[in-house]
Amino acid sequence: MPLSRWSALLSAALVLALIIFRIALEFGPSTSDPSVPDRGILPPPVGPVEWIEVARLDPVVGEIIDIDARGDRILYLTGTSWALQTGDQVSAWIGDEEAGSPDWLGRPVSAALGDGQVLVLEGPERRLRIWNEDGEPGASLAIPVASDLAMQLHSVKRGPGGDSWVTAYAANADGSAAWTISRIADDGATVTVDSLPAETSDAIFRGPLLYWTTEQEAIRVDPIDLGFLPVGSDGSRGEKASWKDAPRWRVPRRQYGEYERLRARMPASMARHAALPDDWPVLRDVDMTPAGLLIAKVSAGEDHTHVIILDSNLSPVGRLTLDAFIDPVFLSGGRVFRVTEEFDEMVIHEARY
Repeated sequence: MPLSRWSALLSAALVLALIIFRIALEFGPSTSDPSVPDRGILPPPVGPVEWIEVARLDPVVGEIIDIDARGDRILYLTGTSWALQTGDQVSAWIGDEEAGSPDWLGRPVSAALGDGQVLVLEGPERRLRIWNEDGEPGASLAIPVASDLAMQLHSVKRGPGGDSWVTAYAANADGSAAWTISRIADDGATVTVDSLPAETSDAIFRGPLLYWTTEQEAIRVDPIDLGFLPVGSDGSRGEKASWKDAPRWRVPRRQYGEYERLRARMPASMARHAALPDDWPVLRDVDMTPAGLLIAKVSAGEDHTHVIILDSNLSPVGRLTLDAFIDPVFLSGGRVFRVTEEFDEMVIHEARY
């Protein structure tokens, strides 16, 4: 989850903004019990869940930061490289340490699979890189800067129409800011699908999540308010629904002091929308299964997650986690992946339930 620069002084401030943006999910040990929410209802386990091993990866490539799955293809992204798994075969890692080389990745933040393509969103470079599945580099598309101060790229997803949907946080020198959702064609043509002005003090934590229904309708989700809103590719909006009584874990008061000291070092124009919410943002990710069920990755405190299944009415069916995970978990293609470390390998498992 991830920024830009405009002068040396404010460039450093933006790096700090990135740290603050992520710190709510990585803030160190907490006294919160991940099995007991402070508010809302944690649904019971759905029954036996089997975790099937799908790959073993060399940890030398670094931590997995994103996974995208389509059919028998699974894309793995680290901070320096990507690899594509087809069936049970994993390709060589694509990435180069030499800045500016065709395969160099400039601090990637998200990745997606297209039709025969691999797309990687680079944060500081503000661009979308495209390779074919054989690892040959293709287009490099600039992400238009929709602000006069800074843009923080957040995620990329491939829509059913073949366009790439990019979410970003755009800040302005006058203190205004907005989350934007842009639809980008392979030739670089860009349309702003939605713009969400920052109207709350915790706006930086409200990065919209996107998924597509089985009817190929795009749904935008607020990770804190849990409003689910259909969004058309032309910017039209449907009727909003909400997940009520979702489990929430309160941010321990002892952590506010340290966080506020960090926030005080930001320019006032950015700090005004970077306040820590009372509760950890509920949703970290959401996706829909081919059967039309929702799978939600839910914060259980700042360092644990649950995976909860919802029906089409946003009513909980149950959870896949008996105990909350501390391992990285990714949702993609209606599937749930978990990354664990085993001796000298990273092991990727997929849930069967």
